[in-house]
Amino acid sequence: MKILVIGQGKAGGRWAELASTMGHVVVKYDARMRGVTLADAFLTEPDAAIVATPPATHFALAAECVNQELPVLVEKPLSDTMAPWESLDGLIVPVTNYRWHPALIDIKRQIDKGELGRVVGLRAEYVEPLAQWQPSYDCSPWQEAAVHLIDYAHWLYSSLPAVGPGG
Repeated sequence: MKILVIGQGKAGGRWAELASTMGHVVVKYDARMRGVTLADAFLTEPDAAIVATPPATHFALAAECVNQELPVLVEKPLSDTMAPWESLDGLIVPVTNYRWHPALIDIKRQIDKGELGRVVGLRAEYVEPLAQWQPSYDCSPWQEAAVHLIDYAHWLYSSLPAVGPGG
């Protein structure tokens, strides 16, 4: 599979390395590349794309990929609003990499099989250093990091019935 990785900063570099390690052909594109355009990158006929650029550029780049009929994985956060994304008709997947953590997979299995008893709540802490967040990001640390907590909490407990006040 040929994967177009858009953005060659920290996240883009990690995605390119991972895709290459998995045996995929990687086409790298970054707006800072001289003499190369995104249109040039599309001419390489990729099978899928990964958008790993500053958050303010995610929608426009994902839309260009969808217009090329490419499935696209987009680094988080997608946006500060979902409104523009609803207009796109294509496969767009936000990064939710904690779902693949072996410990969380095991916890989900235990919850789904009822091995932990009745689950009545969740307390989660994000322990990865927020020092990695940079003021140059056009999003808050909440959008950049805490979205993982929200996603994996929802994923872990999606099989449980909703519980409100009174039980």
